Amino acid sequence: MRKIAIDVVLLLPEEVEDKAIAINKELVKIGPENIIFEREKCVPHASLCMAVIDEKDLNKIENVLKEILRNFDKLHLEILGIKSKINPLGKISNSFDIAKDKELQRLHEEIMIKLSPFFHKEAAEENFFLPLKYRELTIRWTEEYPETSAFEKFKPHVSLGFGELQENVAPFSFTRSRIAVFQMGDYCTCKKKLIELGMPV
Repeated sequence: MRKIAIDVVLLLPEEVEDKAIAINKELVKIGPENIIFEREKCVPHASLCMAVIDEKDLNKIENVLKEILRNFDKLHLEILGIKSKINPLGKISNSFDIAKDKELQRLHEEIMIKLSPFFHKEAAEENFFLPLKYRELTIRWTEEYPETSAFEKFKPHVSLGFGELQENVAPFSFTRSRIAVFQMGDYCTCKKKLIELGMPV
């Protein structure tokens, strides 16, 4: 049976996606060795859950997510600015820093808990959308997500790419009501959309 590495994500409204793609383009100019955003093939997002699952369970996972979303309205979130840090590759990694939000935290935790019966602990290169340049890091981040990035360690953000930015962005708010499940690619990017769902409005 085929296993795939998935990312359950909060999709961004078009204007926020545009900002992320514009910043990413600037970072690619600085350093071509970068993640490169595209609207359909490498989608800016805020991760809610990363895991390896059996591909045959996608329909069950979609039904679980539909049940979860019935208990949520639109999320009203704030981006505080761009956060930069040195990543394990020794590169400056940039992201939109999303303010802590009770409803976003609750959504993350419900997804983690209710999808956990589908999770496999180990990841392998063939679970991802290939090719993988950052193979070791991509696999490790996926395997360690429940321990290093979930529940009390959940830090909502939108990755933007590598390089030293000269300017920050002013804080801004956005509203979103759609999530998606992607097969992950290199550096845990969102490469192949498998499911898209909306919250009741």
